[in-house]
Amino acid sequence: MEKIKVSIIIPVYNTENYLRACLDSVVNQTLRDIEIICVNDGSTDNSLSILKEYAEKDSRIVLINQKNAGVSVARNNAIAVAKGEYLAFLDSDDWFEPDAMEAAYSKISQDKTDVVVFAAKSFIAHKYNRDFNSNIIEKILDGKGGIKEFVELNILVWDKLFRTEFIKGNNIQFPVELSLAEDIIFCNLVNFAHAKYSFLNRYLVNHNDLVTNSLTYTHAKAIRQDLAALKYLLNLEIYKKQDRNFQIAIGNQFCGGANYYWTTLEDEKCRASLLEDMINLTKYIEANYTKKELKSQELYQKLIKRIKQYKGEFPYNLLSKTKFRTFKQFRVLGVEWKVPLKKQT
Repeated sequence: MEKIKVSIIIPVYNTENYLRACLDSVVNQTLRDIEIICVNDGSTDNSLSILKEYAEKDSRIVLINQKNAGVSVARNNAIAVAKGEYLAFLDSDDWFEPDAMEAAYSKISQDKTDVVVFAAKSFIAHKYNRDFNSNIIEKILDGKGGIKEFVELNILVWDKLFRTEFIKGNNIQFPVELSLAEDIIFCNLVNFAHAKYSFLNRYLVNHNDLVTNSLTYTHAKAIRQDLAALKYLLNLEIYKKQDRNFQIAIGNQFCGGANYYWTTLEDEKCRASLLEDMINLTKYIEANYTKKELKSQELYQKLIKRIKQYKGEFPYNLLSKTKFRTFKQFRVLGVEWKVPLKKQT
């Protein structure tokens, strides 16, 4: 093989029902000069057998087999052996568009940046859920400004391509202490190292959202992990050295996930189970940022509004509107009703 252009890193844990579709999307990429690093993280189903089957057929597949240690350890081990110019991360229940790596590689090498961000689509149980980065403006950010863009577009790793030398040179790794929200930490560490960004306005990856657990359990766990991740981040020395506006934006960033979890769960009991976790998150944010600093933070304000709406506090007990995944809920003078949203395909 000529020089490896992209190392695609796929951590695998008990995804036998989705793994073939994931691997098919990777081995059939139009960009052929790739390596595919699959890390079996102690799977107890047939995932390892499927990986071995594909590795026998395609010499570009590098198979790492480890005891169950979590997605962060799996990704870090893959980064350590990656030989490609750039790194891509793909979950083992997700899939790339056929020319995803070719398009992303062309853009990042042309712009000579450290990261390229592209658009993605999310699905829940194979049904379209929402878009990520759907309104990308193709431009270059130099790593010293554009705080809003940096923070809002940096909560995920599977919608990006990273320059390998930049990641390894700055010793950027996933936090092994966290089992969820590790993407946010990794992406913020990339920001702290003043990465140069470019943007590609194309859908290149499809994400299967929460396919292995109940939504209630996973979302509750995710909000608690978001709080744990925020505490982890705020205690890093490198965070303390950042511009205050950047620090404030990061606090706001962590409210985005809670807002999403809330609007995805449409069952009343499910939302009730998340309320305490949402309140704990806002309390921690309020302890680390002033009221004046939080006043202009949209995601934080939206989360506070959702909590007050649910608790029926004035004036939301009289008039409110909440958009969920498949319907809008209205409340006027204590009377509630729902209006279905048009289905998207």
